[in-house]
Amino acid sequence: MKEITYKELEKIVQEQPAAFLCGNGFSINFDSDFANIYDRLYEAHKLLLRSGKYDVRANNLFNKVFKDNYKNVCKYIYTYKKKDIEEVFVSGIYFAESIIKDADLIKKLNDKGYINKLVFGKSELDLVESIARVGKKRGYKFVNIEYWSILIYMFFAINKIESEKYAFPQNNEFITLIKVGNINKNKIVSEMDDIRQFALNDGFNTYYRMLFATVILCNGKAVNFSELSNLSNLKLDKIKNFLDSYKVLMTLNYDYILENMSIRPVQHIHGQYVLNEKEYVYY
Repeated sequence: MKEITYKELEKIVQEQPAAFLCGNGFSINFDSDFANIYDRLYEAHKLLLRSGKYDVRANNLFNKVFKDNYKNVCKYIYTYKKKDIEEVFVSGIYFAESIIKDADLIKKLNDKGYINKLVFGKSELDLVESIARVGKKRGYKFVNIEYWSILIYMFFAINKIESEKYAFPQNNEFITLIKVGNINKNKIVSEMDDIRQFALNDGFNTYYRMLFATVILCNGKAVNFSELSNLSNLKLDKIKNFLDSYKVLMTLNYDYILENMSIRPVQHIHGQYVLNEKEYVYY
């Protein structure tokens, strides 16, 4: 990949329509809390259990499945300490390693169609491999936060096949939470396969999503621009002028930093926080 100077970039953007796409590296400049997400998980865990509210808007069966599974996880983790939160992700790495190391298991998962390659060659297994490789080499805090839930899918996929050699790791907290979150096994969508449905309905999956949504909110700083800690050290006018040179603004982040800097519509590819409203999404 060729490096270019700022002047070269400026010339390119001026001569043709361009889109600006940013990730978490952009937000870190505005507040360091966006950089230490894993370090603040226990703080978010306590806040979620103390103040979090989980509503389900659906029929009685749908409501009961999701609430039973989520409440059972919350009950199990109620006395968690910081070391327990850390152990969940450390054990997740061991679970990922156990999958990657078993060639027979991988073959069976492929043969059953439980591994699906996208057009650019990536599959569920690539995410598992990344968790195992990055986690072992650098530690769980360097694993992409969006990858962990693939292990929930893999748990139910493995349970669907018969493997003579593979055995789930023993005393594994990640696996334990999946099981705890699967107390209500009723199917709620008849046309959806069991694996994806159980993974989606699992209470650990719900807790995981709410936990990270809470920690990324950064005590409200993700939506309250004035509370960001590093504003006084940034040349906001120059950043705004830079952003205004792009026709389209896109972000992988949930926060509203781009909107506050540019006062323009921003496309949130991975989703965004919604203020003062309730929204319900299943898929």
